[in-house]
Amino acid sequence: MIRFLLTAVLLSIALHAGASDRALTAAEIEEVCANLESELSDLRSLRAPFVQTKRLAIFDDEVTSKGEYVYLAPDFVRLEMTDPFRSVLIAKKGQVAKYELIGEEWRKLNIATADLVLRITDQIADWMRGRLCAQRDAYELSVVRGEQTTITLKPHSDEFKRMISSIELVLDESESRLKSVTINEPSGDFTTLTFGRMEMNAPITEELFSTTGDAPTPLPDDRPKDSQ
Repeated sequence: MIRFLLTAVLLSIALHAGASDRALTAAEIEEVCANLESELSDLRSLRAPFVQTKRLAIFDDEVTSKGEYVYLAPDFVRLEMTDPFRSVLIAKKGQVAKYELIGEEWRKLNIATADLVLRITDQIADWMRGRLCAQRDAYELSVVRGEQTTITLKPHSDEFKRMISSIELVLDESESRLKSVTINEPSGDFTTLTFGRMEMNAPITEELFSTTGDAPTPLPDDRPKDSQ
């Protein structure tokens, strides 16, 4: 009897959790997009730590690393990995540069997939600014609201589908900030960036996005300790 009651309770909880997730209507999606874009319309710059989780389906394993995302309007993006390795990816105005710290020396690397990198970094910048509905020409967009609000983007382009099957954007509880981005690949691999505390309109200069030197410009270590 006790086992039966326990099973019934667990089943009830599972059904309730599933029932709480609801696909939004077209009108509700428009409202979410409009509210998010309005909330972030004055975003000029942003710094946010993140945890990257990368799963390689062939090994059935996940690799976790840490880094920092830096954005300066209108189209400057810097993704810096800080642990367990050091690398910096910079994208701006149609240019891409990648640096990697090998030993104690920075090296500038060639990027074979520069066009794809630019496309993804530009889109992440748009998502950070709340511009979700603006990309409907490129994606089929759906939204599910439950314990969290998840926006799923599926590319229309057959060429893009060969590289990315879908992208999932999770919003925070207030639906006013981007909490995480997951990029799913047709192979079953995925990469998730989960953002920490965001510093909005931080004093960020274009110097941090220089791509001409042999090493990246160091990020100032002036973020509050509780934002790491």
